[in-house]
Amino acid sequence: MLRRCFLFLSLFAASLTMSAQEEQLDSAYLAQIDSILVEYERQKKQNEVEKVIRQYEELKLKKEMSFKTDGTLALARGLLLTWTDHHFINHPAQFERKGDGRNWAAYAVGGMPLVANWTLKAAGVESRSKWERMLTANAMALGISFGATEILKQTVREARPDQADLHSFSSGHASFAFVSATVLSREYGYISPWITIGSYATATTTQLLRIKHNKHWMNDLYVGAGIGTLSTNLGYFLTDKIFGAEYINKPDVRRRDVMRLMQFNEQPSGFT
Repeated sequence: MLRRCFLFLSLFAASLTMSAQEEQLDSAYLAQIDSILVEYERQKKQNEVEKVIRQYEELKLKKEMSFKTDGTLALARGLLLTWTDHHFINHPAQFERKGDGRNWAAYAVGGMPLVANWTLKAAGVESRSKWERMLTANAMALGISFGATEILKQTVREARPDQADLHSFSSGHASFAFVSATVLSREYGYISPWITIGSYATATTTQLLRIKHNKHWMNDLYVGAGIGTLSTNLGYFLTDKIFGAEYINKPDVRRRDVMRLMQFNEQPSGFT
């Protein structure tokens, strides 16, 4: 009888031990599954983030390489002034002559953004374009602007306010200054809006200097500004068509910023 009781107790203890071991195995197995699921969700979210980043970079690059119509308004306004004020412009009154027609100081002011652009590039500050692309775009912008301005000067033959010559329309100083400003804005405007503001402020200063020296009418300056801006945008557009996605610094989207945005969007409110 005692042997039977002892055997029963031994079997009962063994069954309890096996149950405890099975529970430990089940707990370890479930913990492993939970860990795998957590890693799967993390990897899945990371893949989603990378997909969003790629799509956003492609959209940004496509938008950057599209033709921009900045300068159209200034050009249209200058042409409208030319049409509405032609009687005033053709009046025989002569304004005082102040300095020579070229006024190199105005060229120096207008060229400051272009100098700043190439100085930043030489210093290693990352720009929109790499060396080959920037050189091509800048050369095209200056060539188109100079060509368009000279054609207008030789065909329209508008007298300057001081009657110095018949090359008033349109302003070469203004077109050069706005090429310079637009180049700096397109290459380094991403750093701060003040770069764009400062570059166009110098271009506007060039316009004011030309008025001060009685070398241009207002319509000349508006048309010059429009030509300079549109020529730069056209130069960059043509360069983008030539090079495609080569030699361009693609928009940088940081993964941690997208992750923060996705986590914020998953929350029911911005306070939780």
